[in-house]
Amino acid sequence: MERFSNHELADMHMVYGAAQGNGRAAQRIYAATYPLRQTPNHTIFANIHRRLSERGRFSPYMDGGGRQSEARTVITEENILEAVAQNPRTSTHAIVAELRPYRRVAAALRMKVGTVHSIVSRSTRPRRATPPTPPAQPVLVSFTVGAIRRHVHTKFAAKQAFTLTSLTGNLKEASIIPESTSKISLWRLLH
Repeated sequence: MERFSNHELADMHMVYGAAQGNGRAAQRIYAATYPLRQTPNHTIFANIHRRLSERGRFSPYMDGGGRQSEARTVITEENILEAVAQNPRTSTHAIVAELRPYRRVAAALRMKVGTVHSIVSRSTRPRRATPPTPPAQPVLVSFTVGAIRRHVHTKFAAKQAFTLTSLTGNLKEASIIPESTSKISLWRLLH
């Protein structure tokens, strides 16, 4: 298989989605959209989608190649946290020895002591009190933006004079924007 950049692979995946999972259609769309790039085989599109679904990355799965991945699963984390709950003063090395002998760590679960340590320390350290976040300004969806622009356009077309304050009030009365929307938010939207 040819080597493609992550940017090209991302474009291929987007085209595959636009072609609704049809590899041959994706190949035609990709060739038309990116005429200066090398057009991949139609099977590449499905392979990219499968890799992203299974592995979460573009690179292919390599059996036995590279560094072993850690088996950091929900079940493993629950086992570790249960062992800590039974004896909170237990060291991470003792938890690893209790839950999995050394051979099983290396062979079956591919887990390191550092992984256990990070799970235990993250769950047992006291949480910092985070300050409450202020309420976010309302996000105006695209159809709202269109309604605002149509409202402003009708005012311009009718040659009516208006101010930002009167426009904000009119839009709130018409229930186009939420009551909590400020004049500054509307000003930013219009510019």
